[in-house]
Amino acid sequence: MNREIKFRGISIDEWVYGMLCKVNEGDTEHGEPIKYKIQTEEKEYGEYVQYFITDEKTIGQYTGLHDKNGKEIYEGDIVQIEHKDIKFKGLVKYDETYLAYVIISTNTIKHEFENLGDYLDYDIEVIGNAYDNPELLGGEDE
Repeated sequence: MNREIKFRGISIDEWVYGMLCKVNEGDTEHGEPIKYKIQTEEKEYGEYVQYFITDEKTIGQYTGLHDKNGKEIYEGDIVQIEHKDIKFKGLVKYDETYLAYVIISTNTIKHEFENLGDYLDYDIEVIGNAYDNPELLGGEDE
């Protein structure tokens, strides 16, 4: 199974999507150090490709999965899971120990987190993300 590799992150005040590029050490923009840019997808050979300086803490990778409405699911998304008598919401993260995307539950079912892949047959819906909607996780706006 081939999975599309792409990222998203906040550049200035908008979300940008594409490939993640690490910049050279010491690069700056307006005197501020920068570490990452997101490169937009190239449409045709020879077209101009744009790079967006990206807030490092907002970068998330595409999981390769879509929610019940066809929306792509990224790290940092807040999802709601429903199936029969099961209903919970949580934050999508990549867990390096398990090498899998997990849902860190806000109302724990069995564990501190659940493997996202275990819920593919359930209704999964992206209801927000940790950066624009922290209140959905019980946190406060930053």
